[in-house]
Amino acid sequence: MAASMCCRRLEGLWKINTNMRLQYIGKRTILSDAYRCDKAWNVYLQAPTLREVDAVSFQNEIYNKYQKLKNVSAVDIDILAHVLPSVPPVQLPFTVELFEMFRHCREAVEAKESYHYALIRSCIEMKNEKMLMSMLSKKLKYGVFPDNYSGNILMDHLIKQENYADAAKVSYGFMLQNELGHPSTRLMCLYSCALHLQNGAVVKVEPQEEQETVLEEESQATSELIEEEKEVEYKLRPVLYISLPYYDDHFDIRDDVLLLGKTFHALGQVLPEEQKLMSQSCKFLGLGLYQKFEKGLELGRNILESDDKNVLSKMAVEFFTQSLENAPTREEEVPDIDPGLLKMKHVKYKLRLTEKMKEEHLSELKDLTQKLSNEGKIAEDDLCEVAKSYVEKELPQYEENDIKAQEDSFRKWSEDREISVDKQIKYYLRLQKQKAIHVQLKKLEIREKEMEFRLDPKHFKKLTKKQRKLERLKVKERARAVAERKKKEEAGWEL
Repeated sequence: MAASMCCRRLEGLWKINTNMRLQYIGKRTILSDAYRCDKAWNVYLQAPTLREVDAVSFQNEIYNKYQKLKNVSAVDIDILAHVLPSVPPVQLPFTVELFEMFRHCREAVEAKESYHYALIRSCIEMKNEKMLMSMLSKKLKYGVFPDNYSGNILMDHLIKQENYADAAKVSYGFMLQNELGHPSTRLMCLYSCALHLQNGAVVKVEPQEEQETVLEEESQATSELIEEEKEVEYKLRPVLYISLPYYDDHFDIRDDVLLLGKTFHALGQVLPEEQKLMSQSCKFLGLGLYQKFEKGLELGRNILESDDKNVLSKMAVEFFTQSLENAPTREEEVPDIDPGLLKMKHVKYKLRLTEKMKEEHLSELKDLTQKLSNEGKIAEDDLCEVAKSYVEKELPQYEENDIKAQEDSFRKWSEDREISVDKQIKYYLRLQKQKAIHVQLKKLEIREKEMEFRLDPKHFKKLTKKQRKLERLKVKERARAVAERKKKEEAGWEL
């Protein structure tokens, strides 16, 4: 059993080394090949609504519909995501533009679950991770949200490519959406973050020179603006309100290390209670990378008061200390800035520690670390290695349920798509009938108006030949004017 498990977790290739001996170059994987459900997925793609679609002409039809109706159908964009591998690479920017159009249409609220799953699998099949990660990072623009299974497959694929930074970014997305409840996704996120931390995720610090000049530059800009106002006469216009920047400390986070720290802390909160070493270490490490040092010190004090031993990894303490030592600081008193000149960087600047607070925290951390070590609370275990071993042990038990859930989803999505396509066809047929009826009604109305202006035969006989001609011209002119006015009204109604 152990041997088969080991074989299942390795992929690689054979090569001849310099000593002319056959050598196996292994590449670690975290999920089994069966998890991707390739066989069931290929059967699912053979559905008539997907197999008979020409990707190039289909996306042109979607664009033409958008130009006419200013809307993109949810079922159409879902089908396009499934046939995306058939789109030539040169047309991919146009396809991405269609995804953006859909995001800003009223139909976006009806986006199918299969759309997100298929889009991620299609990009993996095309080996276009760069395009996919760009779309995932811009939620407002594209609105792509991986589900648990597609997110797991994507993280596993990126780990195989040794692209640990992007694998961790996928886990950030689950953290920001508060979707770490699924056991296999939680484990994959932990594995990705551990690999990212172990392979190059370092504490990035804003240059001290830039820290010191944040307010100086703004002060200079303010003085220059005042000088310009003295020389130039401005016409003042009232405004309803001034939008002040607001930093929510969640979706507004852009720094990779802060996101990594917040994800570690969130993972530590949802890990099982029996995994105290990993749980407490992830929370402590995360609070350090996330630069929430006061909460981190409070957690350390709680650990010191507990009866548990070896519950905090030495690696977590080291990273917390390094983060605190490199944390940027601010001035004791931050001058007020004109609301019209206030920017996000000024709001974030106020969240920093002062130099005095930083020294106090460092002193407290030093004493706390010593006490934790004396009480046997600090373990020598490498947190990343402990996390990876735990994930590799626990993850296989969830694969069977996830595989079954994916196969059930494929069947459900196929049935739902057939129903949606039938509804859409009926809708378009109904529109065509309504348009034909509208055209006929328009012709009848014009005919009725012409009948209203017909001449009385008795009156017509009393007129001379010249008068009869003039009367006919007047009747035609009145009928034409009525028809033209009706045409403009109908055109305005249609718009």
